[in-house]
Amino acid sequence: SGHYGFLYSDIVDSRLDTIPTGEVPWSLDLKIGKSVCKQYVYLIALGDCSVERAMRNGKISKIHHVDFELHNIVFFYIENVTKVYGM
Repeated sequence: SGHYGFLYSDIVDSRLDTIPTGEVPWSLDLKIGKSVCKQYVYLIALGDCSVERAMRNGKISKIHHVDFELHNIVFFYIENVTKVYGM
C-alpha cells in the first residue's frame, strides 16, 4: 500500500484481491496467525512477514481474510505485520 506518513505510520490494509481465500465462513472462532518483518534505520531488515508464515504460526489451513499492518517511526523503525484469519 502507498499510505506512508513521513514521520509516523500505523496502518492496517486488507487486500483480499491478492490473497487466495478458502471457503471459510465468518465465525467468532477464527484463528489468528501473525508474522512480522522489522527494519532498523534502513540498514538492518529481519523477519518473515509472509502470508504462509502467518498461516503456519496460527496453524491455519484455510484463509478467511488477511490484514497487513505498517508501523513506521521516522524511518528509524519500520514494522510490517501480516495477520491471517481462518481455520
